[in-house]
Amino acid sequence: MAIIDVKQTAERHKALMTAFSDPSFQDELKAVEAELKKWLTGWIDNMKPLDERIKNVYSIESRVKGIATFEEKLNRKNYINEWTVTDNIRENQQYIKHELTDLIGLRINCHFADYEKIIFDYFVSTADSQYEAGFTFNFKEKKVQKNGNIIYKFSGLFKDEYHFEVQIKSLIHNVWGEVEHKTVYKNPIYDGFYEQKNYISKTLHDVMMASDRELHTLFKMSETESQLLRSLFFIKTCDSVAQKCRTKVLGSHYNSYFKAFTDIEPIKRFVICALSGTPFEREQKSVQANGFYESLFNRVVETFPAFYLECLYNIDCELNIHQDYKSFVIYFLQRVIGVETDDFEEGYRDDFNGQDENQAATDPMHDYLAQIDELLGTDIIKKEEEKKEE
Repeated sequence: MAIIDVKQTAERHKALMTAFSDPSFQDELKAVEAELKKWLTGWIDNMKPLDERIKNVYSIESRVKGIATFEEKLNRKNYINEWTVTDNIRENQQYIKHELTDLIGLRINCHFADYEKIIFDYFVSTADSQYEAGFTFNFKEKKVQKNGNIIYKFSGLFKDEYHFEVQIKSLIHNVWGEVEHKTVYKNPIYDGFYEQKNYISKTLHDVMMASDRELHTLFKMSETESQLLRSLFFIKTCDSVAQKCRTKVLGSHYNSYFKAFTDIEPIKRFVICALSGTPFEREQKSVQANGFYESLFNRVVETFPAFYLECLYNIDCELNIHQDYKSFVIYFLQRVIGVETDDFEEGYRDDFNGQDENQAATDPMHDYLAQIDELLGTDIIKKEEEKKEE
């Protein structure tokens, strides 16, 4: 077929645009895009987990280059004059597939900037395993952008026919890049504030990347499963509890609650339901109070401000149902003191007889109150002891 002369710019432009925008060609590219996305997902799924706490630390997006952006690139890169253009639409389509390096774009979004290089290095080290599948790669593309920042990417050729590009970006890098690209570097109109926007963009980039590093450091801190579950339980319940308690300062109360109620299973069930969006069924709690716990309840109510126990009550009501506030307090006391059998009086006498004679004569429940005082962090009993010592 005849090659269109370089001087016939308008005809060359029309021929390329007709070839690229042809519906059958677009359908062909979209089918290849889906195939490439599936291939890339399978390749990266074999990568060693970056963190065992998260099954997938990435997501994959893909696109076929848009018609408008293709036209812009024809002019910006001078492809209209540099490419071989004929009057045959199929030849032009074949040329576009082979020569346009970002014809099909794939992007791997990872959590943190540190992961970008790790993922890129994984692709480099395992590229040989993909050649038999019909791929060739170029890992030596320029990685420094116009703004001076590094981007990890590579290009490839699929079946010796379709050119594609893979970019690897952290979430913060991705968000910042989209905003910068559209407001600074690819703004379609003249902008008299370009320099100021460019300066602000670079400053924000530094701030965001610093935030990324801090978040990653925080994320890498080793935490047990129970710590993570309790943290998530706090996040999912703090607003509700704050409304009932009329305060958002709840950290110490949650600490007291977790010390008193160490069973992680109900918290785990709650978190699973909260994250999956399924209803959580609270458990009905019932207690049997004897004379000992009745007396201890009365002393606790007299000694400690109600606010502290009410906060624990409101937290526990996210997991359990109690007949009333008193039932919860006795339920709480049984967990703290640890007496759960029917042998109340004997246990009470044993504790009483084990105390110092003078102390027991004045207050047989002193040790229990001191234990609750320490757990709640009220320091009421502690301060009384200090005064006696003075």
